[in-house]
Amino acid sequence: GEDQTYTITINNTSTVDAVTVTSLVDDKFGDLLAEAEAANGGPVTLAVGGSFNFDITRELDLNATETHTNTVTVNVVDDDGTTATDSDDDTVTAQDVAPTIMVDKLVDADGDGIFQDSETIVEGTFDAAYQVTIMADADNVSTDPVTVTSIMDDRFGDLLAEAVADNGGADIVLNPGESFTFDFVETLTLDDGELGEDPHVNVLTVTAKDDEGTEASDYDDATINVYSGKGLIAPTGTTCDDYITGKADDFEDYYDFQNGDIQYNGNNKNPGTVNSANPGVFFYYTGLGGGGFIMDDGTGEFTVEIDQENQLIAGSTEEEFPLFDLNADGVKLFEINDLNNNGMIDDQDSCQQVQLITVPKGKQEANAVIEFGEGENLGDVTLTYLDADPNALYVVSLKYETDTVKGTVFDADGVFDPNDAPTINYTFETIYEGILSETDDQGGINLSYKFDPNPDAPVALTLDGSATVGGEALSQDELAPVVDAAIDYWAAQGVDAEGLEMLLKTDVRIEDLGGSLLGVTSGQTVSLDDDAAGYGWSDSLDDVDADEIDLLSVLTHEFGHVLGYDHDVMGDTLAVGERDLPGDDGLDDISLLGLDVEGDLLFG
Repeated sequence: GEDQTYTITINNTSTVDAVTVTSLVDDKFGDLLAEAEAANGGPVTLAVGGSFNFDITRELDLNATETHTNTVTVNVVDDDGTTATDSDDDTVTAQDVAPTIMVDKLVDADGDGIFQDSETIVEGTFDAAYQVTIMADADNVSTDPVTVTSIMDDRFGDLLAEAVADNGGADIVLNPGESFTFDFVETLTLDDGELGEDPHVNVLTVTAKDDEGTEASDYDDATINVYSGKGLIAPTGTTCDDYITGKADDFEDYYDFQNGDIQYNGNNKNPGTVNSANPGVFFYYTGLGGGGFIMDDGTGEFTVEIDQENQLIAGSTEEEFPLFDLNADGVKLFEINDLNNNGMIDDQDSCQQVQLITVPKGKQEANAVIEFGEGENLGDVTLTYLDADPNALYVVSLKYETDTVKGTVFDADGVFDPNDAPTINYTFETIYEGILSETDDQGGINLSYKFDPNPDAPVALTLDGSATVGGEALSQDELAPVVDAAIDYWAAQGVDAEGLEMLLKTDVRIEDLGGSLLGVTSGQTVSLDDDAAGYGWSDSLDDVDADEIDLLSVLTHEFGHVLGYDHDVMGDTLAVGERDLPGDDGLDDISLLGLDVEGDLLFG
């Protein structure tokens, strides 16, 4: 199949006469006179001792070791009509040029439809899709077609039959420059290093032969990096020690009574927006995967990035939805005390919080840089710790505030149908030194609309009288002990452990309810008017201030709604200076019960 170029030279060896070429014939290529005259620009006439040469190019189709000989005969005539002739030949021998093939193997392990040389996935069982492309004579050295004779994967075995089936049952024959692509899927179960599968590399070798039986082969590999999904989305109150020792509650389990979701309520004044979410905060802990991976990278520092993503999974057609936000106080770094000296984070260890100094403070130099994402990257955090101990492992925790989605319009037309309220899934990835290293272990956390199980039941406690102005706003410090006392009260009324657990998990908020509203309950969210309809709150557990609203009465009332009691057993108004508790036992039995600092019920 290669082109061969011949140079033909005609010499006039006469010492007397000029000659003119009258015939030029190749026994394989035919009459060449016209080509010679075209090259000369007219008849080829040679003076005494003159010479003329020209090239011809012809394609030869030879098998390996085959020879090709061709003979050229030239005839000339002088001015007396005397003729002369001569011949010459040349031989071409074809070499056995080995064929070449090229193989390109790619993998799509994360199911996004994009094939790459290497992908990273969370440990577990999943389908890995592989794509194999075979190209003949990619190096442009052979002209022979090749037939694929073997496709062998070092992990998955012989794939030739699968490829032939993908080719319609026919052998895979490729002409030079042609390619063939096929896909196959394997179900893998990979662990983050514990089974020696990190990374998971498999090599595929392809063999083909040409029409002389000469073989060619090539190989390529694809890599799946495996990381642990041991980052934890956890409820309020979870500590670093809880996380590393395995004692932390999973968020979904802790809030199973609301489907394991963060639930939001609509705003009564503007039904198309979020009014509040329950719970108000949650934590993301990261660093436990593979026994601990956040450490000094050899430079005395390290960088950890937490990337938050959100995806609409139901409801509104709106594609965008806010990300949860946090502030600098919500970013914490913990150094692990490796108490059993095994070089890993395990349930024998403990956490010690590291003081993060982001700007010079007195005589202390900055030891950290914290960067917060903005816009579409809101909620992303990059922490660079500049004073890392080369022998230590670290854990990072982030405290996210769910009310940062407050005020978001769901329906562009301003019409809000709860049945179309969106459910959003939020996921968190940990990127250590630019490498995806961990994700949350439960596949993210959902934000969903809170449907009132009994929308016709009254849920608000109002002032018995007219609202006023001038009352002092309630603080969280004033509220906290009264919340404990209200839970104790219901315990004294015989509420079972499940009901008391609901009260412990109820989100109590201070808001401006307006008008004569004192408290409003929706599901497990209780909202208290900030200034008690203008009168201010009496937070004493003993005597009620005659000019203020009794906070304990309002809280026990609203907790009654959480427990399922309606206004047929609880009053719907409360007067200034009045204590009105829903049950019959009053506070006499509360001394038998209390709450410890962790919020666990203690029975006396």
